[in-house]
Amino acid sequence: MKRRSLSVRQISVLMFSLSAFGLMTSATLSEESKFFVKPVVEKKVAELPPAPLYWRLENFPTLKQAKDAEGPTSLAAEVGDNAWLFTLGLKGGSTAGGTKVVEIGPLPPISASEYLLRVNRAGGAPGTKSSVHTHPGSEVFSCAGRQARSENAPRRDLY
Repeated sequence: MKRRSLSVRQISVLMFSLSAFGLMTSATLSEESKFFVKPVVEKKVAELPPAPLYWRLENFPTLKQAKDAEGPTSLAAEVGDNAWLFTLGLKGGSTAGGTKVVEIGPLPPISASEYLLRVNRAGGAPGTKSSVHTHPGSEVFSCAGRQARSENAPRRDLY
């Protein structure tokens, strides 16, 4: 077997390619490690059901079935390869065809001339943090993975 030697030019091109790959990889890793919030679905409504209110999250076999089951204060969306129906309503409700995953509440009562129901998807690599922020209404979490609410709060595994 004949040994092949590389020229200075070939070595330079190889080193440049490896450096460029390293820079591209580190940029990608940097992007993945940032905290992100992406809107999934939202709806404006003029009035809310009577209090106390709860968010009910249900899975459906298909997004079409979830959309067909939407009510006035429900939002259907596909997140993480699952069809979801997010419904704001009374505790203990259920939607035909759906499988209840969690019910979150009660929510603090609010009064306004119009309401925006919004579902966001937030995340990042382990250890990423969101900035300190506020909302004009209530904020509810349904999480999978690990969550810490503040530096002083213990971490919890949520599944």
